Amino acid sequence: MTTNQMETNAQTLRGLIIEDSVRLERVVTLLLSKVFEIEDVERSNSFQTTANVLSFHAKTSLLSDLKYLPFALKEKISMLYQIRNKFVHNMDVDSFVKFFEASGAGKKKAFVGFYSAQLPEGKPEEEEAHFCRIYSLLVAEVFHDLEVISALMARNLKNEVHKDGLIERIKRVLVNEADSDVLAEILSLKQEILETYPSQSFQNERERNESIS
Repeated sequence: MTTNQMETNAQTLRGLIIEDSVRLERVVTLLLSKVFEIEDVERSNSFQTTANVLSFHAKTSLLSDLKYLPFALKEKISMLYQIRNKFVHNMDVDSFVKFFEASGAGKKKAFVGFYSAQLPEGKPEEEEAHFCRIYSLLVAEVFHDLEVISALMARNLKNEVHKDGLIERIKRVLVNEADSDVLAEILSLKQEILETYPSQSFQNERERNESIS
């Protein structure tokens, strides 16, 4: 393989990972906007793409707190974003092999463990291709599960009797462009959210598996 080919492959992989991460954050943002009935995401102080007050981690944590994001799915999303961060911020990381060299054996074990039963480990010289297959499966499953969650949310929220007081308070915080400390305010309401706005989706892993089978 020539130097130019190696550079092209690295750019293609990095570009793919960045594109996937942008799409993923968009989907998570739209899920949260459904929960809080924010119609104009781009004008929301918390969710707009140009100046996010809520980080991607905060968004996924909020969905998880609301019981819309099963723990196993949150772990997979976290892995995707750790991969994204290494490829974006470390120019020496231009392959999955180098990602795991930089991240440690524990990260590699967790990554391979997602699909160890479906994809038996290949030969050492095929390691990069093996990692690429796992990454492709991981991305496909995460987006599929988020689509299922979105459909369930649409159905359940439509039938939900509104907890007007709490929801309206949170909505005011999320859309108030003058509020400079949105995340702190939301987190201060977390316990109230859990008590008065319980999830209608994915109460446990068994229900999740039944829903997508």
